[in-house]
Amino acid sequence: MKRRLCSLFMAAAVALSCVSFVYADDAAVTEGGGSSAVVEEQTEAVTEAPTEATTEAATEAPTEAATKAVEVVTEATTSAAVTTTKSSKKTTEKAYEITIKVDKNVSINSYLDDGLTASDMTWTNSNDNIVTITKTGSGRFNAKKKGSCVITAKYETDASYYYYSFDITVKSSSSSDDDDDDDKDYYKSISLDKGETYNVYSKYLEDEEDYDADDYKWTSDSKSIASVNSKGVVTAEKSGTTYVTASISKEDVEYVFRIKVSSSSSSDSKSSSSSSSSSSSSSKSSSSSVSKKTSWDIYLAADDDFKAADLVDGKASSYDWSSKDEDIAEVDDDGVITANEDGSVKITTSGDTTYTFTVHIDDDYSNESMKLSVNESKALDSYLDDDPEEYSFKSGRTDVVTVTSAGKATGVANGVGYIVAENDDGSIIQIFVTVSGGTTTTEKTTETTTQAKAQTQATTKAAVSAAPSFNDIAERPWAVAAINNMASKGIIMGIGNNRFNPDANCKRCDFTIVIVKILGLDSEVATTNYSDIALGQYYYNFVGVAKKHGIESGVVGDVFHPDEMITREDIMVMTYKGLVDKGYNLDTNTAVLDKYTDANKLAEGNKAAVAALINAGCVTGTSATTLDSSSNITRAQMAVLMNNVVNYVG
Repeated sequence: MKRRLCSLFMAAAVALSCVSFVYADDAAVTEGGGSSAVVEEQTEAVTEAPTEATTEAATEAPTEAATKAVEVVTEATTSAAVTTTKSSKKTTEKAYEITIKVDKNVSINSYLDDGLTASDMTWTNSNDNIVTITKTGSGRFNAKKKGSCVITAKYETDASYYYYSFDITVKSSSSSDDDDDDDKDYYKSISLDKGETYNVYSKYLEDEEDYDADDYKWTSDSKSIASVNSKGVVTAEKSGTTYVTASISKEDVEYVFRIKVSSSSSSDSKSSSSSSSSSSSSSKSSSSSVSKKTSWDIYLAADDDFKAADLVDGKASSYDWSSKDEDIAEVDDDGVITANEDGSVKITTSGDTTYTFTVHIDDDYSNESMKLSVNESKALDSYLDDDPEEYSFKSGRTDVVTVTSAGKATGVANGVGYIVAENDDGSIIQIFVTVSGGTTTTEKTTETTTQAKAQTQATTKAAVSAAPSFNDIAERPWAVAAINNMASKGIIMGIGNNRFNPDANCKRCDFTIVIVKILGLDSEVATTNYSDIALGQYYYNFVGVAKKHGIESGVVGDVFHPDEMITREDIMVMTYKGLVDKGYNLDTNTAVLDKYTDANKLAEGNKAAVAALINAGCVTGTSATTLDSSSNITRAQMAVLMNNVVNYVG
C-alpha cells in the first residue's frame, strides 16, 4: 500500500513540474496588465562614496538572491510530497520516514506547512505503545519503546486540505547507527523570533569555561533555521527547531543549544496598522489602541479555571460558547473555561465576533497575571519558579507587550497580551499582561491618526516635488544616478532651491523616512512612538511605524535621538531588520567580513546584519578593505547605499 501511495505522489510531482514549464514563459507581464512580455534587466554598478580620507571608490552593486535549499531534518526523509489544487482547494500530502531512539522526541511542527501546529491536526496512531503524541502547540513525537508505527495527521478547511503520514522507527537508546537523531541532549533551550540575533557565547559560555568565543568550533544542524558565526552569535532565519553546537575537540568540550525559531509575532501589529484608520474613526470608544485579537493560546493545568470572557468584547452572555471536546475542557455561558484532563482542544464563540481559544492542558502548565503601564518595564523573576536563565521567553502579542531574552517585559500599548515562559524542563508559565496608561479615547486617537497621515502625505509630496534636478551634485558623479533615481521615486528630497547638500551628514530621523518608504510601510499609521518624538514633527509617523516593526538601532531605552547624525553601522542594522521584517531571507555568513581590516570595530551583535547586506550586494564599504562603520554617513553615501537596496528588493 505504501509503495502504491508513494508512486501516486511521485506521479503527481512529475505532473506538477510539467505544469511549471508550461507557464514559465508567462512569468514576465507588463505593469499595465496587458500581454506577457520578457523583461530584460540590466544592473548598473554604483559607487558608494568614500570617506574624505579615502580616494578609492568602492562599487556597490546588488547581487541576485541565491536560491534557497530545502534542508531535511536528520534521519527523516520525505518519501512523497505533493502540493496541488483540486476543485479550487489547495491540497498538500506528504509522507516521512523518521528514526529516533527510545526516550527521545521529535518536533512535530517542523514537518507541518503554512504555520500549522500539532494542535490543529486530527491524529491517528497505529501503536500508542511505541510512540505517543504531544498535541499542544509545541507538539512532539515521544518514543516509548523499540518498534515501529504509522501515524497520520489531517487538517481540512473549505480552502485547503493537508495530510501527513509518518512512518516511525524507534531504536534502542544504545543503537550506534542513530547518532544523528533529531532531538539531542542539550545544555540550554533558546527561543528566538525570525530575524533575531542572540549571543550564545556571552550569555552562557563566557563565564563557564576559560575559553574565548574563537576557541570554539560553532556549527548549526540547520543553517536555514538558525545560523551561527565564529563569535557564537546565533541568527534566527526561519521557523523551526535546530541545534547549535560549540565544541573544542582537543579538549573534549561540547555544549549543545536547542534553538527554536518562530515567525515574528508582528501579525497583530501589522493588522492593527491596517485597521487603525477605521477603528479610530469609529464612534465607539475603545480601551485599547491596538487591533482586536481573536485567537488565543491558553496554558492550564487539569482542574484549573480560566475566565476567557475577559478577553472578548462585550458581555459573555452575548456569545454562544462551545468546546470541541468537553472531556478535555469545557466552557460555561459566562465564558469560564474549566480544564479537565491533559490534551489540547479548541473553544470557540459565535456572535458579533468569532473568538478561538486553543487550550493546552498539562500538569506542568500554569498562568499568572500582571499589570504594566505603557513604556514601563518589569522583570519577571517573581512570577517564575526558577532563575530566568532557565527559561525562554516569548510574547504572544508584541504590539501590546514585549519581552527580552533575559525576562524583562515592557508595555507597548493599551490592551491585553501575554508572555509564555518555557522552562528548560518543558514546563510553561503563561503571564497575562494588562497594559494601560497610553492614549485611549477615540477622539485623541483620531487626532493623532489624522495628523500623522497629513505629515506623511506632506513629506512625500515635498520629496516628489524635489525630484526634477539638483544643482549641487555634479561634483559627486558616483552618486548622481542614485540621487536622481531615489528623488524621482519620492524616496529622498532636497533641502530647497534645487540643492541636495550631498556632503552633509544624514540625520537619524531623515534616514528612517527613507527606509520606511523603501519597505512600502509609509501608508501605515504609527500607534506609539519614542519618548523624544513629538507629534507634529515631519518625521513623527515614519519613526513610529519603524518602531512598530522593530526597525531600530542606536536606541537607548525609549529615546530615539532623531536629530543626531546616523552612523553607517546603524543604517546597515536598521536596513537589515527592515528586510527581515518584510520576509527577505538574507545570508548572514560573517566570513565576508574577513577582508575588511576594520570589521573588528563592529558591535558583535551587528556583524550578522552588516554581513547580510554585503552578501546581498547592497554594501561594499568605503574601500575594498574598509567599512568605516562608526563614521557618520553622508547624504550622498546614504542615497547610493539605499539605491542598491531599492534594486535588491526589486
